Amino acid sequence: MGGVFLSCFHQLLLREKPSTFTNVDQTVRVFASFVNDIQKLEASLAENSLSLQWCTDVVNLLRKIHFHLLCFVPKFKATMLRESVNCIEEYMKESLILLDFCNNLKSAISEMNRYRLVIDVAAEKLTTASSKNEIQRLERESKKLYGVEKGKILSLFNQEMPKTKSKDVHVRVIHAVKGTTSILCLLLFSTIFYPVAIEVDDQLYTNFAQLKLFSISVRNLVCSFNEGLEGIDKKWPKPVLVENKMVESTVFHIKNEASRRPDIDEDNYLMSVDLLKNNSKALKEGLEMFESAVTELFEEAVKGRKKVLAMITAV
Repeated sequence: MGGVFLSCFHQLLLREKPSTFTNVDQTVRVFASFVNDIQKLEASLAENSLSLQWCTDVVNLLRKIHFHLLCFVPKFKATMLRESVNCIEEYMKESLILLDFCNNLKSAISEMNRYRLVIDVAAEKLTTASSKNEIQRLERESKKLYGVEKGKILSLFNQEMPKTKSKDVHVRVIHAVKGTTSILCLLLFSTIFYPVAIEVDDQLYTNFAQLKLFSISVRNLVCSFNEGLEGIDKKWPKPVLVENKMVESTVFHIKNEASRRPDIDEDNYLMSVDLLKNNSKALKEGLEMFESAVTELFEEAVKGRKKVLAMITAV
């Protein structure tokens, strides 16, 4: 498949005349316009901490970036960039990374939905009886959501910040887009799977004066995110999503109330059980919203790849 792709691409090179790439400045301006999105993510992080709504907003920004990267691709069909960096090939690699990552996010969503069903069953049983077994089960299931073993998924997408010494403006644009995408993926990874180190390479944006504010905003976002994860025990990390924390907190209160038997305050106990049901409902709504955004990103990446392949095979 790779040989056919390259063969078709080289035929396209011979047939087309070099482009003037007048869309570069426009692409950089569009990219710079994402400053508002980045700043909103930071503000939301400060107000609501790490919620499924915040994760959804990150995925929506990834979808915007992917859309503009795809718009940037056709202008490159006639030119092979310096250092053998080909925009079409880079797009195909980047979109494949997004597809792999989306698949893993969907798996994580399925696990959290399963956890939510366990919560619902436990809440019903806890309404009529203080079941030590149900509480212990909830605690066990919670530990499966976020931990060291999830770190293995990190290798499925590009965690290294792309670097280049090229002075070619087109190469710089590609690497700025890829670097930003990697940062956003790492933010999601650290929220859903396992906390990892995230750094911003300022070299990604140095060739574009228009991206100075964007670069600062990205760095501020990452700093705020890292500060929020300070103190986490990486050996035995607990879920960082607000929705999961709320469930854990409620389960803790139920456990404390149940431990007071026979002097238990039944009203407080039942109120805690009702709160657990509400926590489950909030988790369900958040997961539905997040899954919808992930599905849209996945579908658009699939469509984008088909569009690029059609452009190549139409030679």
